[in-house]
Amino acid sequence: MSFNRNDIPCPWCGKVNDAHTALGDPDAEPENLDVSLCMSCGMWSLFCVHDDADHETHLRRPPGGVGYAHIISVIQEAVAA
Repeated sequence: MSFNRNDIPCPWCGKVNDAHTALGDPDAEPENLDVSLCMSCGMWSLFCVHDDADHETHLRRPPGGVGYAHIISVIQEAVAA
């Protein structure tokens, strides 16, 4: 688990997960719109990665429809790798 941030709450339930592990590459850090699964409530969310000082990396709820298609494609791509 290389991305150990204990200050990113789930946008669905508010639970702060202590680590995020990438499928296929345990040393990877999340990129913008990477998928996260909350181990507390089981809901999917998306990383919003910001490199400037004004915005912190956070999780957000995916938009309806399009967001879930993106999540499925990311999972399929990771499993196929």
